[in-house]
This record gives sequence, structure tokens and C-alpha cells, in this order.
Amino acid sequence: AAPPGARITVSALCQPWRAMATEVRTRSAPPILLKLSLLRLSVFGAARGVCGSVTVTVTAAPPPPPPPLAAGRRGGVTGSTALNLSKDSFSKIGGADRVLTSVAIARQGWQSAETVILAPGGAANLVDALAAAPLASQENAPLLIGWGDRPDPAVVAELNRLGAKKIIAVGALNPNLINALKAQVPGLEVEELRGANRLATALLVGQKTRNPAGVIVVGYDAVADAVSIAPWAAANNYLIQPANADGTFSGDASLGGYILGGPTLVRDIPGFTRIYGADRYETNKAIRRTLNFEYENVYTADGQTLVDALTGAALAARTHSPIILLPENDPARGDFTGVTEQSKLYAFGNR
Repeated sequence: AAPPGARITVSALCQPWRAMATEVRTRSAPPILLKLSLLRLSVFGAARGVCGSVTVTVTAAPPPPPPPLAAGRRGGVTGSTALNLSKDSFSKIGGADRVLTSVAIARQGWQSAETVILAPGGAANLVDALAAAPLASQENAPLLIGWGDRPDPAVVAELNRLGAKKIIAVGALNPNLINALKAQVPGLEVEELRGANRLATALLVGQKTRNPAGVIVVGYDAVADAVSIAPWAAANNYLIQPANADGTFSGDASLGGYILGGPTLVRDIPGFTRIYGADRYETNKAIRRTLNFEYENVYTADGQTLVDALTGAALAARTHSPIILLPENDPARGDFTGVTEQSKLYAFGNR
């Protein structure tokens, strides 16, 4: 008597044979034949009467499939035009500069942290910091920016607020900055991960990352692509490693993973899946459409400066959230596929 489309589950307790339940759906009209597979005999045959009990469960028919999606929609979620977003739609997480923005991000996401990642904020060294995003997730650590030869007082204050006992200093940080931090935060342990170049630094970070699930290979200077995938890499324990300047990859490819960018940036690697678009914004969109993110919290950042998105990657990773890059930090020009009216929207930076 089950209605059309209902799901019927039949299970039986049969000895000495083990039964397996089979789920079927009714057709638009009866009759329907329910079969239960046994490892040795059929219920409807020699085993009739052997089974001590038979249970039939009927659940409601599943809802009909959604209508075809209109252009600009994916999986029932809405693009930016339908949402009518402006800068006022976002809660800002930022400060007067990149250092203070990193402090604001740490305050947003962490009440305390025994370990903090410290990375350089200069444009030439952003790749060093991006490689540290999975390590920050592993250590449940915020990522702060070090700048110049002395620590910003706000960074020192944030280390004290967090109760930090250890800093992992990644990349080309000024040694005077490191020594000053040791002097100003008594008892602070500092571990430096700095190689001769960005490839060597990424290798050191990878060696400290436990049980990586795979590798994401980015172009030698493709910071924007790395920023876009950093939250996913951190949340899923994938290493981020740059290719050589000629596009070859010298790292360990045995884990498999993803290539970001076209073949002129990174050559083909057996066992790797390539994700790329025509520019940094299209690549950002392709990453979000290829990989799984949660859209309860959504973060945005300026697609040119990138450093704010870098320090925000560790925060976004905590909720498996994406970072959407915006041309000139303008929401009207961004692709918000995946965002719904229930999403909480945040903007990294002070623009």
C-alpha cells in the first residue's frame, strides 16, 4: 500500500544465514516485487519459514528534483546580482595596515593560542606565508604578519593576549625582528622555518606538516592562485608548494593532488588534477566550483594586494569557508556563486 515513489526497506533476521536489506522504490503502479538477498538461500524459496522476523519500513517519497538552474545559479545558491551586495553587506575585519589586519583576524578567530605563525608581509615573500596555511591549521594557530626590523606593538600585545608560548617564524623575516620579539615576550620559544629560497622554505614547512593528504602545486609567482586555495588546503591538510620558475615540479608528487594555473605556469604532473581560469578571478571561481566549501561564513579580500587574504586563510579554514577575491575590492564585480541570503559575509582589510 506504499504510495508511488516511497522508499521501502525490507530486513530479515535469518539463521544461520546473514541477510542483507534491499531498498527499492515503488513504480507508478503496482505490483512491486520485494526481494531480500541472502548469502546462501533466497527468502522466497527454500529459506521460507527460516527467518524469525521480517521488518518492512516505508518512508515518504523523496522530493522532486529541482528545476533546471538559471544562468548564474549553482546548486540552489545565488550569484551576486540577485543578492544585490554592496560594501555595507560585509562585516569588516581589518586594521590600518596589513600588520594590524592580521591582528584583527587573530582576534576574530582565536581567544587563545599556544602557537602563532609569523610570516613576512612583503610582496616578494607572500609565497612563504601561503605555504604556512596548512601548518597554521594543524597547530590551530593564527597567522600574524612581521614587518621590518622591529615588532609592531600590536603584535606584541596580541601575543600576550593569546598567551602564546611559541612562534613558528616562516620565511624571510628580519633576524632583528625575531630577536626583539624574544626580548619583549619573556619565555617565548621561536622556531624558524627559512630556506635558501621559496622552494626550500615550502619544503621545510611541508616536513613539519603531519600526514599531508596531498599536494597543491602553484606557479612560481602565482600568489593569487595560492591565496584562493589556501583555506581549502589548510582545512584538508594539503601542502602548498610552488613549481620551479620553468614550470617543472621538484617536490614529492607521490601523494597526488592539484595543479593551479595553466601549463605555462605549471607543467603536467601525473596523478594531479589541474584547476585554472583565464585570470586570478576566474581561477578563484574555478576552485570554488571544483572543491567543497561551506558557505555559512564567506570571506572576501582585495584581489590585488592579496596579503589580507593570506592572513585570513587560517581563519577561513576553521569553518571550511572560501575567500572570494574581488577586483578593486568591489563586491559588484565579484562572483558570489555559492553564497545565499543566510551566509554571513566578511571583508578582510581596511578598504
